[in-house]
Amino acid sequence: MPPIKGKVTLDQVTLSAVNRFSAGALPPQTDTLASGKADIESSGNTLACKGNLKLENTIVHGSKIEYPIEADYDLSEDRQQEKIQVRTAVVKLGPTTLNASGDVDARAKPMNLNLRLTTKDSSITEIAKLAGAMGLAFNPAYQVKGNLSMDVTAKGPVSQPQLNGSIIGKQLSASGGEIKQPVSVPEIDLTLSPDTILSNTLTARTGATALSAAFSLAQYATKNKNVEA
Repeated sequence: MPPIKGKVTLDQVTLSAVNRFSAGALPPQTDTLASGKADIESSGNTLACKGNLKLENTIVHGSKIEYPIEADYDLSEDRQQEKIQVRTAVVKLGPTTLNASGDVDARAKPMNLNLRLTTKDSSITEIAKLAGAMGLAFNPAYQVKGNLSMDVTAKGPVSQPQLNGSIIGKQLSASGGEIKQPVSVPEIDLTLSPDTILSNTLTARTGATALSAAFSLAQYATKNKNVEA
């Protein structure tokens, strides 16, 4: 294939318009307004892409994301091996910043990950809102607050990756939806290894009730998950 060098610009392009040309490519009730620029260059089997992307007025499964989603990225792909290298990626969910690096083997079925994700003292509200809208965690009706720090490496199939690192949440609280009284947790500290997720002894409070507990989740990347609390 001859070498490619050029620029791509998006100026407030809606995903719903794209979906007209590829019906069913998007989940129902999902849309966004995308803007951004990218420099694209190829050499041999390697395709490099560096740029930025901004998503506004985003709706996922009918849940509106109130903040813009922005990304600055520097990626490359080995088109022969179908391997994507994430040299740097900075994702901003409103005031919350996440950093990612690593690589993805797209040839494997399911895709194989080797990614590192970090953030420090970031608001968990925006992450919880997006995760809830995507059906990954948290009911979208919940109002989740607090600060989050993490340094996590994920390796293995995207469906069941093995994790290494730590996740620390401070001054966490959840309210709304089915939660009749706000629930607060001063601190939760999770230590992740390929076999086990281990928590500190945490205290959850709601009204005048307090519950202290610790737990471990073993073999979490297999069908034989085992919880001890």
